[in-house]
Amino acid sequence: DGIQFMIFSSTGNCSGTVTSYMCENQMSPGYTSVVTSGLVIGNTYYLMVDGYAGDVCDYVIGADSTSGILLPVTLNTNAVTICSGESTILTASGGDGTYNWSPSAGLNSTTGSSVIASPNITTTYSVSSFSGNLACPTASTDQAIVNVTSIDPIFSSVGPYCFGETIAALPTTSMNGVTGTWSPAINNTVTTLHTFTPDSGQCATTATLTVSILPDLNFVVNTNDESCDGEDDGTASISIITPPGNISLLSYCSSSPNTNSIWTSSSSSSIIEEVILNGDNNNINNLTSGVPDFYEDYTSLQYADITEGQNYTVSVTLNGIGSPGAAQNYSGAKVYIDFNIDGDFSDPGEEVGVIPYTNAVTLGNAVSIPFTVPITGFYGPTRMRVVSQIISGANPNSSSIG
Repeated sequence: DGIQFMIFSSTGNCSGTVTSYMCENQMSPGYTSVVTSGLVIGNTYYLMVDGYAGDVCDYVIGADSTSGILLPVTLNTNAVTICSGESTILTASGGDGTYNWSPSAGLNSTTGSSVIASPNITTTYSVSSFSGNLACPTASTDQAIVNVTSIDPIFSSVGPYCFGETIAALPTTSMNGVTGTWSPAINNTVTTLHTFTPDSGQCATTATLTVSILPDLNFVVNTNDESCDGEDDGTASISIITPPGNISLLSYCSSSPNTNSIWTSSSSSSIIEEVILNGDNNNINNLTSGVPDFYEDYTSLQYADITEGQNYTVSVTLNGIGSPGAAQNYSGAKVYIDFNIDGDFSDPGEEVGVIPYTNAVTLGNAVSIPFTVPITGFYGPTRMRVVSQIISGANPNSSSIG
């Protein structure tokens, strides 16, 4: 037979004098909607539902977006986990059908019922919507946390190896269980930086590993025989033959200069004006005043020969080609030398020194950095790199350069 339904108010807490606003004595199965009037925003009303003629019925009570009744906003998920670089779809329902999302970072849109979330870090997103009745401006909100996860593959270091030595294949499974492949192929004649690419579906990042190859050491044994048997005045010594050439054939990490015109235009730019390193027989004396620098490679033009265990000094002058007093004229710098000839500047002792951040007084002044060549047992052409950088802020610190 259905149900009977009543909307009413009362002078007490559901007691006392009752005022009826709508009463349906019999609502048969399939009855879908009721409409009433005279309700006042902010007042409390009650619903009475009972089985008609003693019937026991299942029923659902809802409110549409024009009812003025707050429809809570809900999301299809309140927590989801994605791999770094992936995305997920967040979908809202309820409210008045107009949705606003925040924060904007990682979202393809800040409006609409569905958005694509691709955050770089774990982020909590909020969506809000009004109640559907402009007279009831209260907004409903819901939140979803998008957890971003990634695994950094861990590998033990390998080598160094002798020139031409047989080298085992690099492991295709990391110490923490990530599988993948390495490139390029093993080369037992030159130090090489290898990149590990994880197999898909593991939420893993790439990794790198340097396989260091010791230079092919050439030497001559010098001997002087005893003058007479038993005199013990014979001598023997080894002379190391330094590999030929003065240009390193190793592949070094790329430098990434800021190409924004505010830093590189002729009206406003800091520059490395001069670098001097006097070697044993050959010197670097590179003056480039007035030239707006990006990344410059002077290895084919000048070199200095240095000897392990000996002391040297590198001099660096920083200047600016912008208008006098322009902040973009000032910078700091660091000097690096690849002493162990492995194709990078990250080994202990390879940061030779720091040129303090310049100002109106020190701009254009040469800074001398003394250093001692460490005894590494590596011989041959290597590389020195001077890195200059502009750092924004009130108290720039050159130690953060590099």
